[in-house]
Parts: sequence; structure tokens; C-alpha cells
Amino acid sequence: MWIKSKVQIISNEAGNRTTASVVAFTDDDKLVGDAAKNQAIFHPSQVVYDSKRMLGKKYNDETIQDDMKTWPFKVLQGPKESILISVQIKGETREFSPEQISSIVLRKMREIGENFTLKPINDVVITVPAYFNDGQRIATKDAGALAELKVNRIVNEPTAACIAYGMDRTKKQSRERSVLIFDLGGGTFDVSILCIDGGVFEVKATHGNTHLGGEDFDRALADYIISEFEKKHPNTNLRKDDRAYRRIKSASERAKRTLSSKTSAQIELDALIDGIDFSLMLTRARFEEICEPLFKKLVDPVLNCIRDAGYAKKKIHDIVLVGGSTRIPAVRDLLAEQFKGREISNNINPDEAVAYGAAIQGAILAGLEDDTVNQLLLLDVIPLSLGIETEGRFNEVVVPKNSTIPTTRDQMFGASSEFQEATLLKWWRGRALTKDCHELGQFTINVTPQARKDSKVMVVLDIDADGLLEVSAMDMKSKNSNKLSITSDRRILSSDEIGKMIDEAKQFEEKDKKDKLILMKKIELRRELDKARSTFPDLDSYKQRSIPDARANEFTQYLNDLEMWVDHDNNQDAALYDKKTEELRKKLNYLTSGSDAKNSSKDPKENVLS
Repeated sequence: MWIKSKVQIISNEAGNRTTASVVAFTDDDKLVGDAAKNQAIFHPSQVVYDSKRMLGKKYNDETIQDDMKTWPFKVLQGPKESILISVQIKGETREFSPEQISSIVLRKMREIGENFTLKPINDVVITVPAYFNDGQRIATKDAGALAELKVNRIVNEPTAACIAYGMDRTKKQSRERSVLIFDLGGGTFDVSILCIDGGVFEVKATHGNTHLGGEDFDRALADYIISEFEKKHPNTNLRKDDRAYRRIKSASERAKRTLSSKTSAQIELDALIDGIDFSLMLTRARFEEICEPLFKKLVDPVLNCIRDAGYAKKKIHDIVLVGGSTRIPAVRDLLAEQFKGREISNNINPDEAVAYGAAIQGAILAGLEDDTVNQLLLLDVIPLSLGIETEGRFNEVVVPKNSTIPTTRDQMFGASSEFQEATLLKWWRGRALTKDCHELGQFTINVTPQARKDSKVMVVLDIDADGLLEVSAMDMKSKNSNKLSITSDRRILSSDEIGKMIDEAKQFEEKDKKDKLILMKKIELRRELDKARSTFPDLDSYKQRSIPDARANEFTQYLNDLEMWVDHDNNQDAALYDKKTEELRKKLNYLTSGSDAKNSSKDPKENVLS
């Protein structure tokens, strides 16, 4: 957040400055971040992650089908080939879209911000991988709408990181500097080249892979561990045991982090499956060998980005690392090798740089009267070329890749045959041939039948600051026109569906509040039970306070019965929990105050505890 002319990264309730995009569903609550990750070992099918990799994609997408082989949670095909995640809540099956999962994370982030500022937060800037397409960007905006947030701008993550890197340098340096941002996170990879000149941040080129990151390294390491285990125990099948696989995945992630600072890591998994223990000493060299095919995929985007920017390697002044996965030594060595041992910048926190830059962009959009941000200008680009299909299934480029946005481009086309009455226009994103491109949409317009050489159709492509596209076409003689916005046809959720989901979230909000209240009352009662158990752990502890055996046995049985009730009764009456908590306190106070010892001469059948 931008507070008093500077960026402030806010810690969550656990004191961490980053929150994992992981959501766990329990019968009592929805957990986000580390609390959700901690549930993964016990209830793997209830913990959802990688929602960012699902956004804007179809169920039959090749990358989704590949990921589904290792996801412990259940993924279903929804309407229009959409993705749905299925979880169990209080014995009922509930289905969530990736946008809904992402919105739960966004709501959590808003809650953290509001708890810090004590003010409502409605407007946000959200960052996305530079290589996100229109569908993925719109799905991101849908997630914001589901969280009841106004998404003022979508900013490419490398661009945001460059703003963070260049902020202080705009004051210190007057000459132009070119910066390569290498952004390798948990699930995506981007590389961008920007030119910083005074307060102007101009993106020259961007490249990347929306399906490559730390999760892939974890998975490769998990596959290796499974193969090593199954060599020793060939009759086992770890992949079919969700809990065992999740333990392996967590161990893989821990080992990967350890190997960033140490040369070896010990992996210990007790009773992994069928009571079998597993132990493995993993060296950094072996880890690098396992992940080498993935590391090699990082090279081409860097080289292509430099080429697209029209630069040579020696023209790059600064190389900046962003994203937690850039802490891996092999990744740093790979970059150092490409740039002949040149120094790689460690001046910014790789985990926080993107959020830092997004906060600055938010301050700019808010129009704050602040000289620190008023001097800044951000010029972003589109990552892939946009065009129209022509004869021979060529993609005739109208807006070349790495064009600065927002932008509007127009171009004149003719009919493909003589005296044509209508023409079908297909829009593509990508390379020269449509077979290598991603289709954005299509529409038909009626044209005046005339000789092919006289036919004129004006095509206009408009791209806004978020990188979202609208296309239109007009027959210049008849003035017939048509247009296509990347909305309902390309987006996974319609505005009606978003509204319905918001209403559903509000409907469950009251129920969630009630469930949370009951949970808090249960916790309070359990704490009193723990206090009683620690005060009287055994019969000797009663004797030390001169409490008769009959009374001791009676109170112990009372604690047993109450514990059984708390653990197994589904009562939803908060007042009843209050009553039982107060009753327990009175009984405990009576015994610890010595009143029972004073009355020990009384008839033991006289039940003063009831």
C-alpha cells in the first residue's frame, strides 16, 4: 500500500509479508495461506492451489490435463468446457471455479489491508504474468469482481517489478538505462526488457511461459522421490495415495528451499505408505540434474526477448531477479552464463518487488498529489501480435507484438472473391500462420457485392491499458459494421454469473459468520477443558488439594463427558457453549478454591458440583 509517500508491505496475521495463494476448505471455515498449506497433509483433497494457472483456460487444455494428474483435489468439467473444483463441506459437495478460488485469496488480502488501515478497501491494482492472454486477464478481473473489488488496472508483473527497481534510481541517474527483469515465480515465468529514462518506464519487449515455475520443480523432484521409493518397494503405488503424494510434494518443496542455501538436504518420511519409512539424502547437484530440462526452458525466452527489443546482450545495463524461484543457484548460474559472469542485481526483495511496483501504480492511478509518483509514466506492451486471417490461413498482423498500450490500430482489407455479399472475419493472436495462433473470435459483416479490387473493409483493433481487446470492421461502401469484444465468448464467467456468485457469497457470509462464532465458542470451551486437565492431570493432584476420591472421580467423569460432547456434538447454539463454559469454570473454581476440602466431612452424596 502507498502510505505517506512510500510503499508499505503489510504483514498478515501470522507476521508474514507474503501470503500463499492456497485455499483450504474445512467444515468450519475457509483457510488461506500457510494455514491452508498446513491442512494439505491431512486433507489433501480439500486444499486447492494453482488457481492462477487455471484462470481463463478450458477443461480440455493440454496443460490443465497434465496438471490434473498430480492435483490431489478433484477437477470437473463445467458448462462451456469450464473448470470446476469440487470439495466437500459438511458432507455436501460444493463446486468452485478458479475465479472463485482466486476471489477467496483476494478477499483475504483485502481483510489484511483493512485490519491494518482500519478503513474499507474497494479499489485495487492486480498484477498478472506478462504472457497472460485476454481470457486470462478477463478471468483475473472476474476474480476481483467476485471479491467485490474494483480492479483499476491490470499490470504485467515484470513491469511492476521494474517500477520497484527503478523508483529510487530515477532521482540518482539522468541517463537512460535498459533493465532485464527475470521473473520466475511458483507457477509462471516472464522476462521483460524495459528502458528507464528519468521517470518514464517503457517496456521494449516481453516473453515468457505461463506454465513454468517452482511448482514444476517440486513436481519433478516428487517424481524422482517416487521412482526411488518404488525401486526399493516395487509393489507400492504412491501416486494413488493422495496423502502420501502430498507429503512427498511438501518434502520436495522444503528440500528445494534448503538447497538454495545448502549443498544437501535430508528427506525423512516416516510411515509413508503401508507403514514403510523412507529416507533420502539429496544433493544440490542431483537436484539440478533432475530439473535440468526445466532450467533449459528458461534460456530461449531470455534470448528471444533481447532479440525482439532490438538489443544486444551488452546493451543490457541491469539484470534484476524477481520471484521466489530465482533463489535457486542453478537459475542464477544460468543467467550469469548467458551474460558472461556479469553481476546479477540483488537490490530488491524478489518476493515483494511486484507488490511494491503495483502499489506505486495504484498511487499513480489514484491521482495523488505526490511528487514522488507524479513524475512517473508507465508504457507497457502486448506480448503477442494480433491480426486477421487472410487467404492461405495467414495471420495478417495489424498490431505487432511489443506494441505500446493503450493503442488503436486500423488497416484496410478487401474481399477474398468477386462480388462477395458477406465476409467472415477471424481474429488471431500469435505468429504468421493461424495454425500456430490462438483464435480470439470471429464475426461476419455484410458487404456490397462488387469487384474484388474495389472492395474495401476497414478493420480497427483497440487495446486498453489492461491489455484487453475490442475489434471492429466496416464495409466502406455500405457502412455495414460489426464488432467483437473479448467478453462472454472468451471469458469464462458472464456478468450475470458473477452477480449470482456474489449473491451466493453474501448468502453464505451470514452462515460463515455463525459457523465462525460457534468455532470460537468451541475453542474457548476446549481451552477451559485443557486448563482443567492440566490442573488435575491424575488422582494424586486431587489428593494434594485434599479432595475426596468420590468427588475426584465425579469431576474426572464430568470432564470426559464434556470432552466427548465438544468433539462429537454438532450443536449450533452459541449460548449453550457459553453455558457449558461457565459451568466448567464454576466447578473448577470450586475445587481449586479449597471449598471441597472444607466440606469433605459432609455426606459425599450431597452433590455440590451439580
